[in-house]
Amino acid sequence: MTRASELEQAGRHADAAKALAQVVPQYPQDYALHLQLAWLHFNAAHYGRAEGFYEKALELSPESWEARLGLGWSLLRQGRKAEARPHFTTVLEKLPANTSARQGVEASKEGPALSSSPWGSLTFSSYQNHPNLLWALGALVSLPMTFHERWLLSASYRLGRFTIPGVAGRGGSSLRGFMQHEAFISAGATWPLLGVVAQYAYLYDGSTDRDHGHFAGLSGRVSPWGDIGLAANLSLYDDLTVVRVHSSYRLPLRPWLSVTPGFTVQVPMNTTGAGPSNSQLIEDSKALFSGQLEVLLRGKPGSIWFGGKLGKELRPADLDALAIYNIDQYVAFSLNLGGRLLLDSHWSLFVAYQLDRLEALDAEPDTNLHLFTLGVAWRPGVGERK
Repeated sequence: MTRASELEQAGRHADAAKALAQVVPQYPQDYALHLQLAWLHFNAAHYGRAEGFYEKALELSPESWEARLGLGWSLLRQGRKAEARPHFTTVLEKLPANTSARQGVEASKEGPALSSSPWGSLTFSSYQNHPNLLWALGALVSLPMTFHERWLLSASYRLGRFTIPGVAGRGGSSLRGFMQHEAFISAGATWPLLGVVAQYAYLYDGSTDRDHGHFAGLSGRVSPWGDIGLAANLSLYDDLTVVRVHSSYRLPLRPWLSVTPGFTVQVPMNTTGAGPSNSQLIEDSKALFSGQLEVLLRGKPGSIWFGGKLGKELRPADLDALAIYNIDQYVAFSLNLGGRLLLDSHWSLFVAYQLDRLEALDAEPDTNLHLFTLGVAWRPGVGERK
């Protein structure tokens, strides 16, 4: 027990719970022991385990308002509002002035039938050493909606203006450009321990003969501790088909710190066999692998994240991130850094920078792509997340 107390004081609640659990078989009827173990699991965000130990403590001491209150909050953190609310009201019947029980009653009220969290951003892209592109400016608007705290629906649209070198004349080189349109829709459902979303996107690119692209995907989440994610999507271009599978695991190491490693497998397959780039793709039509790592730091003012990716991808489409790369270059590695500032309980401002290293398929020079993003988001209440 001494070791568990030392670990708890150091903020290592999960380790403290493991140490204290070794003592439980010796004292199976000890109410205080089960209550303490439940509290440690709750602070470690192991809400399912905390629920079990609070239930046992309540069984050993049915009049314990501490155990009943802890059980209510454990259920609430798992999204089980209807089950949590009676525990809070029971505590209030005996202790009308209990602040935690009052907060629990408010938090366990059913939310609105419809809630939405619109956001938008502007992105400036600079193509360093690219043979055909100079810079681009894109605007994105997104409207994610939740129905009855369960059903998800989202629609997004991005308009991009790309600038390319023009023909040299008497007055020097002139600049030309083209527009790119991207539309995204998704629908799904979410539960505290599970979520699934189906996605579709359409791309119109005015720069090439392959001016249309269709994208379909399925994304899932399982959350026993942290979030295990798996996403698969199919990209259909006029000249190329790409299958992409991405897996990730968000590990909540501390309430203010999470780390997300990830892994991606991509298989590009030539569909026409025409053109010099397609000839190269026929030779390189093998599985491509890449690994990712992102670190997220949270605080009262907002959050900061940074990370990177290493490994090749060709024309990747990440429908979760609303990102489509319709360019005949490998994305060899990426670095990113960003932050979000909470302006009040509803509005937040975010900025991000990303560096992509683009490797040419032929003898053309490699490219450094710099992306600078500024955005604003609105939420119906407090509860910031990246």
